[in-house]
Amino acid sequence: MVCAECDAKGLWKMDRSSENNRANQKNQNNPEFWKVRGYPDRPKDWKEQSSKSSSSMSKEAQDYRSRQLNSNNQAYYNSRK
Repeated sequence: MVCAECDAKGLWKMDRSSENNRANQKNQNNPEFWKVRGYPDRPKDWKEQSSKSSSSMSKEAQDYRSRQLNSNNQAYYNSRK
């Protein structure tokens, strides 16, 4: 099967907006990093918070993250705009 959305190496291609969104969500200095983890903005103790595992996340934050990872949920698409 050939991937219509893949590059020559078979890797999934992302547009610039998706690449930027992904980078922002992985950057602890970016507000989006904290937003997708259920925080309104970066906490004062952000170094401690960022070292915690996802199991220490609140139930609400875990549910929000799960909805963003589920392509059957609208939050998945909203988080990729």
